[in-house]
Amino acid sequence: MTSCPGADTCGLGITSSKGLARAIRSELISGLDERGTEPLSGIRIKISGCPNSCGQHHIGTIGLHGVAKKAGELQMPAYQVHLGGEAGRDAARIGDAMDKIPAKRVPAAVAALLRRYTEARTPDETFEAFVRRVRERS
Repeated sequence: MTSCPGADTCGLGITSSKGLARAIRSELISGLDERGTEPLSGIRIKISGCPNSCGQHHIGTIGLHGVAKKAGELQMPAYQVHLGGEAGRDAARIGDAMDKIPAKRVPAAVAALLRRYTEARTPDETFEAFVRRVRERS
């Protein structure tokens, strides 16, 4: 997992990306089963506290960047989710932008997404391939 400092020390940060990284890590650790972290091998979670991409959210298998989301007249910290990004010698792809989720709900949403992946993937299917397969059905 990679995160920029976010609003903790950056004047441009909208959200606390380091705090989110800690919360996601805690959520994932509490949900481990007898397989340990093996099903999560190759998953790269990248978090930026704003759209500027210091945390390289656009190339994460799960990317998150901080935004402000309106709920009526109020604004709340939230994250734009990006899925299926990758960067390497053989492939480069910017993740698909998905929904904006209130910051407090992101750790549970990431855990649920990864649970779905581990339950529904085909043998040896990468997360990126899983995302593409599921999106094609939608």
